[in-house]
Amino acid sequence: MLQIRPLQSRDSMAALTALLHRAYARLGTLGLHCTAVDQREATAARRVAGGQGCGELALVTAEPANHVQWPGTFYRRATMSKRLGAVAA
Repeated sequence: MLQIRPLQSRDSMAALTALLHRAYARLGTLGLHCTAVDQREATAARRVAGGQGCGELALVTAEPANHVQWPGTFYRRATMSKRLGAVAA
């Protein structure tokens, strides 16, 4: 059963990074630039430490775009998100 919970100190950054790579692999094969396709473990750790992705559950949809919205991005996206309850420190 899937359990969504805050990251804990005992969690493996290597496992989280591998999960992100698997989750975003299809977008990479489509040529869509997403950081999580090939980010290094250090990048994942830095983003988590900076609070990115904490306290919110988000679904990001991507589709190819005919124009570039900003450098390095070749898709447009729609994000649906829901703030989660307060995360205890």
